[in-house]
Amino acid sequence: MFLRRLAQTAGAVAAVAFCADTNRPTSQSKFQRQNSSPAQQVKFRSFASEVSGRAQKLLSDDDWKLYQTSKDVKVSHKKSPDHSGEVYRVDLIVDYPVDRVDDVLVALNKRVDWDPDVKNHIIEELGEGITILHATYEVSGLAAKIMSPRDFCRIELIDRHDNGLISMAYDNIEHPGCQPLNGFVRGQMFTSGMFIEPYKDDPKKTHVIFIYQSDAKVYVPAYLVHWTTCRRGFEMADEIKEAIEKDKKQE
Repeated sequence: MFLRRLAQTAGAVAAVAFCADTNRPTSQSKFQRQNSSPAQQVKFRSFASEVSGRAQKLLSDDDWKLYQTSKDVKVSHKKSPDHSGEVYRVDLIVDYPVDRVDDVLVALNKRVDWDPDVKNHIIEELGEGITILHATYEVSGLAAKIMSPRDFCRIELIDRHDNGLISMAYDNIEHPGCQPLNGFVRGQMFTSGMFIEPYKDDPKKTHVIFIYQSDAKVYVPAYLVHWTTCRRGFEMADEIKEAIEKDKKQE
């Protein structure tokens, strides 16, 4: 029973890792928008630019180690430059053009809700694709017995590049309107991102790359977190495909 609960907890940590940035923002009374001072906004914009640069550096790194691959999905990992753990990468090819995948995965008010336990709440929109978000993860199942809910505060920058690449980079940040919630443990994110671009062999398809790393502030053996996080990458790829198929039927 203990091992089962431990595995459930590791799975919850992996779910935090792969779902915290993919759900549509919502509005709830306890999450109030709050504008920062002009000086803070300048710092936030500068930091967002730095985060985008670091995320694109991760994207271009050539030292990723392959965990496992399937027909159209590849999960890789490497030593994180930001903390003592790993950073993870999921590559998948979807049979849908970039502009439609943009709506499903990236566009702030359109993106699909992957996980009912994860919610994103807009705290401040700074313009030019920069947003401050308060993300909450409500632990469910057996993991809820030994793991408290988590919350995260992050800055997100969506950028559409001239070469057709669409990037969504994000990182941990402190914001006066994004205070830790009672009953939640504040987790920590590190530079991460999602990237979509036309597939080189068929422009009607899209190459999706998802890079993620975080510290959910829970004690679980590193090997178990690594295994479940890698496996979660394949589950997330399946969820993306399901969301795209659903979007196709709504056209």
